[in-house]
Amino acid sequence: MEEREKLFFRKTERFGLLLSLLVILIHAVNLAGSAQELAALSRSAPPLSPVSIEQFFSGEIGQTAVPAFFILSGYLFYRKLQSFSGIFDKWRRRFRSLIIPYGAWNTLLYLFYALIGRAPVSLRALSDAAVNYRYEPVFWYLYQLILLTALAPLFFLFLRKRLLSGLFLLLPLFLIFRGIDLPLLNEDALFYYLLGGALSRNLPSLFEGGERGRQRLLAAFLLLFAVVLRILVRRSSEAGSLPEILLFTVLFRAALPLSLWFCLPSPGEGGAEHRGLGFFLYAFHYPAARLYAALIRRLGISGDWILLLLFFLLPPLCLLLAMALTRFLRRRLPRVWEIFSGGR
Repeated sequence: MEEREKLFFRKTERFGLLLSLLVILIHAVNLAGSAQELAALSRSAPPLSPVSIEQFFSGEIGQTAVPAFFILSGYLFYRKLQSFSGIFDKWRRRFRSLIIPYGAWNTLLYLFYALIGRAPVSLRALSDAAVNYRYEPVFWYLYQLILLTALAPLFFLFLRKRLLSGLFLLLPLFLIFRGIDLPLLNEDALFYYLLGGALSRNLPSLFEGGERGRQRLLAAFLLLFAVVLRILVRRSSEAGSLPEILLFTVLFRAALPLSLWFCLPSPGEGGAEHRGLGFFLYAFHYPAARLYAALIRRLGISGDWILLLLFFLLPPLCLLLAMALTRFLRRRLPRVWEIFSGGR
């Protein structure tokens, strides 16, 4: 593998790990009973209050992580895809990296909840959990990604041509703006995934490397664009215009993580021991976050600033636990690690 290729894949690994840490912030909310309640409270809270700070990192920054996962997944699938026949090889690899860990994690968590009496014990309940991510709600992302991967031949019809790929991106944006729902698929997930695919077909040299100053300039432009979009979201909210809110929010959640991608420098040597850690952390963090929240309630911890501190402590705690588990599984149970990491 060429050196540039190695650097690119190391960067995707570390970017994915960073995104998983950001996702944890979505489920680390301590100052309200839910993300929706936190957002409502923040509207009347002072700008630098604990509620506003938690909402900014959870509801604004954290919520851009999964769109970035879709963009990166779309990019990697269509990267260097030359013909329809190449889709079968991509499907074969995605079966190992998507389908197997999806079923394994869903089944494991079902068994855990059944063991503690929180889930019914039956084959129907087991199959429902394995297919519909009943006890691992963050796997809605993998569910959508599996559907998007299955539609690869249709998407490749448009993505293989530069002009068509750009026009094709307008379709999900139109659906979002008009409030038209697709069966099974999320329209915003479709947009992010196709955006990644279009980038892989049209701008691979810029996305994967290129002159550092040019990348920093692009990162700054995308960050400024994201700020403008966020202002437009707020103004649309004040005007009560739902179509504009949805459209500008989707574009904001694409621009901000892309800015982060272009801002990140190419990684140096090392990091092989952390391969697969980002995915494992993503899958592992939700039950860990639930346990963490239950422990906080059990101990009766209160005080907004203390709860905000605990909010920021959850991502590093999850990371340390995930690192310890991955190290153990790699050394002691490599076959189990391969299943739950998707062979990463």
